[in-house]
Amino acid sequence: MRRASDTELSITEAVVKNVQMDYTMGSTVYLHPYQLDAIRTSLRRGFPSCCKDIHDEVSKTLEDLIPVKSDWIPIHASGIIKEVVCRCMNRVYVGIPLCRNKDYIELNIQYTVDVVTSAIALSVLPKFLKPIAAFFISPIKSSTARAVQHLGKLIQERMEMDEVNGMNWPGRPNDLISWLLEHAKGDQRTVEGISQRLLFINFASIHTTSNILTQALYRIAAHQDYVEPMKDEIKVVLGEECGWTYAAVSKLVKVDSFLRECMRIEGLGQFTMSRIVSNPAGFKFHDGTTLPYGTFLSCGAYSIHHDHELYDKSDEFDGFRFCKDDGSETTEFKQRIVNSSFDFVAFGRGTHACPGRFYAATQMKIIFSQIIMSYDVSYTGDPPKTKWYGEGCIADPESRIIVRRTSGSRDENVV
Repeated sequence: MRRASDTELSITEAVVKNVQMDYTMGSTVYLHPYQLDAIRTSLRRGFPSCCKDIHDEVSKTLEDLIPVKSDWIPIHASGIIKEVVCRCMNRVYVGIPLCRNKDYIELNIQYTVDVVTSAIALSVLPKFLKPIAAFFISPIKSSTARAVQHLGKLIQERMEMDEVNGMNWPGRPNDLISWLLEHAKGDQRTVEGISQRLLFINFASIHTTSNILTQALYRIAAHQDYVEPMKDEIKVVLGEECGWTYAAVSKLVKVDSFLRECMRIEGLGQFTMSRIVSNPAGFKFHDGTTLPYGTFLSCGAYSIHHDHELYDKSDEFDGFRFCKDDGSETTEFKQRIVNSSFDFVAFGRGTHACPGRFYAATQMKIIFSQIIMSYDVSYTGDPPKTKWYGEGCIADPESRIIVRRTSGSRDENVV
């Protein structure tokens, strides 16, 4: 599957079908997908210089959302983590102050819910009824209009400055708006078009990242023995690298291993790498099995990640499975969370592996590190869980954990 060309197995057709994209997000997003080029190139090059900004946003958001108390307080981790992720993602996407605007944050968090809900409803309808139903339930018009209210002036001013000064004028912001404008051509350079791309990128990043982080917090609450080794690693690395740099984040081997194991043991669901056979002649596997044109297929991520031949004690959680005791990178796997392989397909595989995985992994490591350095995390009653809905796995949004500020974390212990 990973070697198949788009003319044989199409990821675009699979995504369009899964989320009913023509009706929920608009066809232009996949017919002219310049946002993917911006993510693969400009975001990949640009975000490493933003690690201090990301950490700053994590700290500010946690202070805003969790009261600074030394006593244990209950929280719904799922909702808080979504807002933390959304604000931190958008610190790089659109910058301050918009990344802290309450309505803008609510829009982007709710947009995913609205797209998925309307896609489920539309998927059961015959084709001739879908445009009619979409008129009433699709979020595309209302969400785009709401996004333009927040982004319109910012994007318009940026386009005007580019028109006068070119793409490299002094002080040009290093954010996703600038990167999208670098890749948008001709009539694609519109306020509405850039706004829709920003909604799409938030759709693809917020809920997936926050789900993994919430699962990781649930694991930490139930497995306290992992906390101190990771905190020791964070302190050493931040001291060596003089704070939150990309080099520092790359050295957080134990944190990386813990998050990777969360993605392996549960992750986002049963399947990954969804494709549709796009060759009218069908698609033939190496063993001769042939799938007819139009067949929908996926890779069994859960079965791979729980294969006893690939992983020792594959059904047991081992947070440091992917690193040695001294925190160095495992020689056998030579894997970090961003690296896909035949035995780890959480981010997909091959040409269409998630293009934003480097940015998402960096976000997760900074957010997770800041939380365990700033808060003790535990639970009362039954341990927090994940839930399965069909093929999807999500951290139970109703589960609560309890947190309290670690002594001194507000000042000297967090760089």
